[in-house]
Amino acid sequence: MIDPLQLINPFHYVSKATYSSFWTMLFNTVLRGIGAKICAVGSLILAYWLFARRDNFMWFIIFYIVSAIFTFGGSIIGRF
Repeated sequence: MIDPLQLINPFHYVSKATYSSFWTMLFNTVLRGIGAKICAVGSLILAYWLFARRDNFMWFIIFYIVSAIFTFGGSIIGRF
C-alpha cells in the first residue's frame, strides 16, 4: 500500500540540505529587492480596496498581513 504522506514528503525526493538551500534562496530572492516592494504595495492597495469598496474586513486583514510579510520578511530572514 502506498503511504500518501510519503508522496508529499519532500525529504523523500531531495536531501535536507538541498531542500533548505532551495527555500533560503527563494525567500532571499523574493523578499528582497524590487519584487518584494511591488508585491507589498500591490497587497496593500488590494487590502484597502477590499475594505473600502467591498466591506470585507477579513480579506483586508489577510492582505494587510501579507503586505507586512513582504515588507519586513527580508530583513527578518536576513538576520538569521
